Amino acid sequence: MALGVEAIKVAIKAGRSVYFASLADIIASLAKAEREGSLRERLRFLSAFALLIVDEIGYLPVVPGGGNLFFQLVNARYERGAPEMPDQAIAAVLNRAGKRTGRGNSWTRARVCVLRNHRRLPPYREGERAERGELTLEEAAKVLQVSEATVRRLIKEKALAARQLCKGAPWVIRAGDLESEDVKRAADARRSRRPPSGDPRQNSLAL
Repeated sequence: MALGVEAIKVAIKAGRSVYFASLADIIASLAKAEREGSLRERLRFLSAFALLIVDEIGYLPVVPGGGNLFFQLVNARYERGAPEMPDQAIAAVLNRAGKRTGRGNSWTRARVCVLRNHRRLPPYREGERAERGELTLEEAAKVLQVSEATVRRLIKEKALAARQLCKGAPWVIRAGDLESEDVKRAADARRSRRPPSGDPRQNSLAL
């Protein structure tokens, strides 16, 4: 439990989303979703968190068929990374991070595709990100009517929630978060600021 608490602290400090629940509660929610015909949506919801902490494993009984439901969740989270972006974008992130293939080559779309097929990971489907209600940095900037640099500052200041699959990967922003009044006020405040002059000798003129 102490390890889980420390992991939560580190994740939150890094701006990552966290979901904490007992194994029995998670499986119960999956079983309920399966009965209601919304299992896919529930799996997608639980897979969206950067960190999922499962407590009380083996402590409380689970519903019949719970093991299979939990396996589906583990599999959904495992497969989450590949559909986040097209193979070409994945290759670009790996190259920027200085990663190489096992043979020391740089990454290309074709090499990512080969690895993904070997791991049996599904490819990114056009429009999938929009279906999840996710925006890129550029798209968020257009919605808020600010620059991309301003969106980065809002993320850095924790005024806007966002996540990255790994360092150097594109920021992923939930469209719903842009509807927050706090986010709108922060964007308005940034937008209303006068851009500073590049000359340090220039003083402000009070009118």
